[in-house]
Amino acid sequence: NHNLTLWQWNCRGFGQKRHVVHQLLSCAAGPDILALQEPSNPLTLPGYTSITPTSPTPSRVAFLINRSITTISHCLAVPDIDHLLIELVPQHARANSLFILNVYSSPKCLEGNFQRLFTLAKRLANKCPLLVVGDFNAPHTAWGYPRDTPKGRRVWLAAQQAGLSLLTDSAFPTRMGNSVCKDTTPDLTFAHRLPHATWCNTQENLGSDHCIIEILLNMQLPRRAPRGSTFTNWDIFRTCRATRTHAPIADIAEWSKQLRSDVQSVTRLVREDCPSDTVDSRLLHLWDAKASLERRWHRQRWNRTLRRRLARLNKEIETHAATLSRQNWESLCNKLDGNMSLPQTWNLFRHLLDPTQSKTTQRHNLTKLLHTSDLPPPELLQELRNQYFPTYPTVTHPDYTGPPNDLLDQPITVAEVQAELQKLNTCSAPGPDGVHNKALRNLDAQSIAVLTEYFNECWQRGTLPPQWKEAKVVFIPKPGKPLLTSNLRPISLTSSVGKLMEHVLQTRLCQYLEGKNLLPTCMFGFRPGLCTQDVFLQLKHHILDSQTCDTRAILGVDLTKAFDNVTHSAILQNLTTLGVGAKTYNYVRDFLSHRTATLTFGDHSLPGVTLGARGTPQGAVLSPILFNIALLHLPQQLAQIPDIHFSFYADDITVWANRGSDAEIEERLQLALTTIDAYVRERGLTCSPSKSELFLYRPKQRTSAIPPISLTLDAHPIPLVSKIRVLGLVLHSHGAHGEVIKTLQTHAQQTTRLIRRIANRRAGLRERNTLRLTQAYIISRTTYALPYLPLRQKERDRLNALLRSCTKTALRLPPSTSNDRLLKLGVHNTFEELAEATFTAQKCRLSNSVAGRALLSHLNLTPITHSPEGVPLSSNLRSYLNVPPIPKNMHPVRDEKRRKARARALQKQYSEDPDVVYVDAAEYTSGSRMALAVADNQAKLLTSCSIITNSSTEAEEAAIALALISTPATTIISDSQSATLNYANGLISRTAARILRFWQPRRLITLVWTPAHAGLPGNEEAHSLARGLTFRAGEMEPPPQAEERLLSFRDILSYYRDQRRIYTPPASSLNIAQAAHWRRLQTRTAPYPVLLNARYPDQFPSSCKLCGKPGDFLHILLTCPTFPHP
Repeated sequence: NHNLTLWQWNCRGFGQKRHVVHQLLSCAAGPDILALQEPSNPLTLPGYTSITPTSPTPSRVAFLINRSITTISHCLAVPDIDHLLIELVPQHARANSLFILNVYSSPKCLEGNFQRLFTLAKRLANKCPLLVVGDFNAPHTAWGYPRDTPKGRRVWLAAQQAGLSLLTDSAFPTRMGNSVCKDTTPDLTFAHRLPHATWCNTQENLGSDHCIIEILLNMQLPRRAPRGSTFTNWDIFRTCRATRTHAPIADIAEWSKQLRSDVQSVTRLVREDCPSDTVDSRLLHLWDAKASLERRWHRQRWNRTLRRRLARLNKEIETHAATLSRQNWESLCNKLDGNMSLPQTWNLFRHLLDPTQSKTTQRHNLTKLLHTSDLPPPELLQELRNQYFPTYPTVTHPDYTGPPNDLLDQPITVAEVQAELQKLNTCSAPGPDGVHNKALRNLDAQSIAVLTEYFNECWQRGTLPPQWKEAKVVFIPKPGKPLLTSNLRPISLTSSVGKLMEHVLQTRLCQYLEGKNLLPTCMFGFRPGLCTQDVFLQLKHHILDSQTCDTRAILGVDLTKAFDNVTHSAILQNLTTLGVGAKTYNYVRDFLSHRTATLTFGDHSLPGVTLGARGTPQGAVLSPILFNIALLHLPQQLAQIPDIHFSFYADDITVWANRGSDAEIEERLQLALTTIDAYVRERGLTCSPSKSELFLYRPKQRTSAIPPISLTLDAHPIPLVSKIRVLGLVLHSHGAHGEVIKTLQTHAQQTTRLIRRIANRRAGLRERNTLRLTQAYIISRTTYALPYLPLRQKERDRLNALLRSCTKTALRLPPSTSNDRLLKLGVHNTFEELAEATFTAQKCRLSNSVAGRALLSHLNLTPITHSPEGVPLSSNLRSYLNVPPIPKNMHPVRDEKRRKARARALQKQYSEDPDVVYVDAAEYTSGSRMALAVADNQAKLLTSCSIITNSSTEAEEAAIALALISTPATTIISDSQSATLNYANGLISRTAARILRFWQPRRLITLVWTPAHAGLPGNEEAHSLARGLTFRAGEMEPPPQAEERLLSFRDILSYYRDQRRIYTPPASSLNIAQAAHWRRLQTRTAPYPVLLNARYPDQFPSSCKLCGKPGDFLHILLTCPTFPHP
């Protein structure tokens, strides 16, 4: 906490002075608030939020508020005076707000109801302190003028009647005069209920004729300290815990506390110091020279030469400050170019795209909501509890009565826990126990074993510790909706240790349900190998591409708070029907029962909230699959209705019909709606008629007037809409998609502005990273839903133009670049290529799962390829197999240095170990065959074989299996990430399973992943031996690419780009400016006389300056006889 500092300043145009202000604030702690008069535009300053009046006319008052301060703008009904009233909202409910009124009245404005302005401001402030600042231009003897004016008397009288105290010291004039005018004090400061406020003239004007006034207020406002980065030495953390004797866990709370303590002991805070070159010596020298000239000018006001020198010096200061700001920003962007894998980099990109969606803005909105609420904080929390967590009676559920399930009821193994640890998201927030996923991922082997034993104790008892069933609930405002308590989204934070056990059981349950085909194929939510685009594919086939003339109807059913209201009995009954076993049933029953939550809103909390016998825990890992199980039998009932189709994605139920008369379609959809309503009511859910939607797709207008299809639910009509949004796919009844493309164009404009801010021709992100931004923010949006829409040729042309525009911006090329030459660069894809890659990759993905193949068969589509289903590893083998976590950010191109560092570390660790073997696989020149090789540290081939397959992953898995059964090695090193992860997850190919069929492990084995072709000698030798087995060692050409390798999204797009690439990319040794110029030369957009003369005929001649011939592109680049070319 610190005293509030406010700067009052008539800047006479802030746009030219903001760089100077920025450099000045970087030298010392800046003010909390800047109250500006005559700011003009733009009004931006790093670290501050601008607040301007909402009037349509340009305003002459504005505020710059520190980002950590929450403010509310108020409007006063005084239109004849430029003013802006803000309220500084305190963080604590018991503290008073501070109202600040910023006023500007020009010298020409002789009228204005100041009395009404002050009275309304004081009335709105009520008992809170009020500060009035501004440039009034109202001469009066009370503030140092030789005589009063009518305007000055009105201001003085209005201040007296309002009870305002004048803080301005007339002995220090705030505006500099000239050779004929004296220094005056038009800038006034009044205060009410601020007894300890101090006023100071800083005598600094930064190029304006008004000085900056600093006002200190004795009010404590929290200001966030400069954020530093924390560094945790995980190597020391693992070493310390490995050397400690781990007793069985008796109290999970104490174990979690000790784990947090161990993390804190190896964590230190690294504060980022202010860079020493933020304000350079030349700028400081210019400021000193300006101060010296101002002192001389005060003694010689008639000296016009000094006045002109001051003006030139102010201009030089502004120019140099702008240069420094640009250099600092370019330096930051250069650092971002080398740290694209850090989350902080992408957080900055998201903030630049939309600052209103930042966490700071969300925190301010919650503070505003708490402040403007009519209820005190305890009652507000109680209202949130009643609204989002209603109280339901506790129900005692019966024991399990289904058949036993030895597969699901077997004890949890260390290998299962290790596999789930590798999948944990290290960026997720910890729960009430404070244990972070990063700490769990870095646990040593003994800690994992002890934790697994505790999991098994809970598994055997069928009960969970209370700490795992306790949640901390925070609220965030829903984007794009009014700031109301009904528009909040609760976020539950639960124990990360408890979530780890949920991950283990979720994987088990999913594998069981998918392996036995127990889930309906129409359920697409939270299932492996299925996603929302599979629903789009059905709608495209049945609705959009249907050649029928019949009406096509889509019904979107909305379930009111489905996850919060589904009964626990519905879930448990269906689990019994599925035969999941007693232990799984008991775990889920205790997992759902007696859960508690602590509601948190700002600094206030409401503990001990019981969740009752309804709803799946928000934020829990098991909640989505449990909700799917609750709706397990609904698809069977809907399947009894003829000629309808439906899909389920969590609580989004979509039903559609594409054949029959309108009466038949209405009857079927009404029956489907009634069936859904009856089924969900038995399970505690309700359908919302007002939020459900009925959509009729009729792209060809009919000439006859046909009564529309109508549906009802409980005597309430279902709204008939002309536009429907199904999981992000937007459809219009008229069949056009201009609005969808326009939305994408808006995102494209925001992205191109972002790229221009962080990359220019001199500095910033390089070409490969700007293209990554285009991929992340534009192409991903384009390929999500647009390929499924029946776009017209004009709409496809608009999309291609949009993609070309973004690519040109990413390559630093002008918009006039030739489209043909842009294609020959081979750096982007057309929309048709993106759509083809999307469909092909989707069909390939669907071909690899039972549910996906059923969907393709239903749509009369032939599977592209069929990978055999994985075979689970035996629990005995998994207990002897240890797979360390695979490092993240190991891309072959972007992370080449990290890959080489990983290889060096492995070489240092295993180079002298005789129990290490390396495995690799290579493809034969003809046929779908692979050669497998196993080598030791001395590059000796230990064993080899050949298998019939064209899958490199299957071959690598077989090579690992071959090393397991034929060598006594305790460490196996492979360069296949997918094969290593499959062993970690316990699901391998049938070929590898057949090799391991009769093998009984007798030793602990560690399976390590190494980057391929990163310099690890053993891996390189294994690769050479495998290639030698295929008779293609040496300089022989690699075999032609197999067909399956052009089935992935990336490979298809790369193929098209490579096919038309003529111009080579810039060399890595070129700097950013040289690389940008190289691309301009390739596209012939570099400036040359003929081009400049065509654009600016009055400024540039078309002839070459050296020889006088026409200066076209080839002449300047190659054929000019005067210029010596290399």
